[in-house]
Amino acid sequence: MNSVATIEHNRPVYHFTPPKNWMNDPNGLIYLEGEYHLFYQHNPCENSWGNMSWGHAVSRDLVHWEHFPVALWYEEHLGIYSGTMVLDRSNSSGLGTKGQAPLVAFFTGHNTITGEQDQRVAFSVDKGRTWIKYTGNPVIVSIGKDMRDPKVFWHEQTNRWVMAVAIPHDRVIRFYSSKNLINWTWESDFGQRGSVEGLWECPDIFPLPVIGSLSCTIRWVLLVSVNPGGPAGGSGVQYFIGEFDGKRFYTDCDTDNLSRWVDLGKDFYAAQTFANMDGFRQVAVAWMNNWDYAHEDQTEPWKGSLTIPRELSLICLENRIQLVQNPISELKSLRSVVSTLSSLKIDSERALFQGISCPAFEVSFSVNMSCADTFLFGIQASGFEYLCISYNKGSGLLSLTRRSEGADHISPDHLHGTQSVKIPLVSHHIKFHLFSDNFSIELFLQGGIYVLTNRVIQPVGPKRISMRTIQGMAIVENLKIWSLRI
Repeated sequence: MNSVATIEHNRPVYHFTPPKNWMNDPNGLIYLEGEYHLFYQHNPCENSWGNMSWGHAVSRDLVHWEHFPVALWYEEHLGIYSGTMVLDRSNSSGLGTKGQAPLVAFFTGHNTITGEQDQRVAFSVDKGRTWIKYTGNPVIVSIGKDMRDPKVFWHEQTNRWVMAVAIPHDRVIRFYSSKNLINWTWESDFGQRGSVEGLWECPDIFPLPVIGSLSCTIRWVLLVSVNPGGPAGGSGVQYFIGEFDGKRFYTDCDTDNLSRWVDLGKDFYAAQTFANMDGFRQVAVAWMNNWDYAHEDQTEPWKGSLTIPRELSLICLENRIQLVQNPISELKSLRSVVSTLSSLKIDSERALFQGISCPAFEVSFSVNMSCADTFLFGIQASGFEYLCISYNKGSGLLSLTRRSEGADHISPDHLHGTQSVKIPLVSHHIKFHLFSDNFSIELFLQGGIYVLTNRVIQPVGPKRISMRTIQGMAIVENLKIWSLRI
């Protein structure tokens, strides 16, 4: 995604980053006439948080991005915080022109003096190239406490617009409705469920069919970012599954007070989906960082990156509906070199595979654990193993260990250590699908039912993959290794 990746130390090769300066939450994601628009929280002036504005980039394939000028600039004493975007096809807002439906952006205005937050509108009538802030702002006034990150969408069944907005300190998502995107009516509140340890932010809500259901069941998914209180410490994104009638969100009874996480890693926050996609396709990206240490990054001249785009789906697993995410198929266009092995016996003697010269690569394989107690997978460079993933059959625990020895360009104390999650085997197998880039590892397990996203400091030099077992023999099946190039 970045042509300068080869000359800037540790800039990701295929993950989105800004050309320079600070970036955090993705905002206003939308597909329009063959183009994917990505907006994001951005400081156009410095490589640190502040002067919050909306950066802008456009892609035709969700992989290669063209950077555009800042879309929404901060104002004196007013930060342009996170939000969303819709295509107002019928010009219900009256903001369009003859023959041109407007793109309408919703964002939180943050008063940098009083701390008050309200909800505001901007619009574009030239396919997102230039933006005009609505003169009647705000469309929802401050309620005297934090209220931010509006998500707006069209609800077909009730024939009106709906807004979901976070009341962070109350751990509540508030729903409003509107006929014209300008005048809004408070409908209901949802909250105090799942993880309530941290502040609630950045809601997203969308319908998905449940794959494999005989009655073509549709469920609504509500994403809520939480900080702190994430599954691996610091920030994270939880989700709820239920029904939405245009006014109120109702959770399925088995998920009412259960914390369910979109991603189990340390570096996944503020996930948002693209609006205006065909059918039920839902593609999400998230900020690949953690508020525990985001301010301490020392990368130059940029800070911040996004995850790879992921396609979301729902399946019924053991009588429970589960969110699944997998890399979008468009990423296959990056594959340039492939190594394959159909079957390989792995024992306690370390098996080393050929070096991978490209800093970005993808690995996919399945492990038959029938005759093995523990399987270990490692990635090393210059003789140093900076990532080790182990799976113990007896406990069902997968452990991911990051090591950051010798790193001097980012807070290494936050990028090492071990995290463990419980992953059930499926017919004695565990399936791995790993995306590696400068600065990150995204690990999809069991077909995307479990995902761990972590930033990892990679030593310079060719990478080598190793595998071994502790007690017994494992069978590695359908091993594929690709180099990834823009």
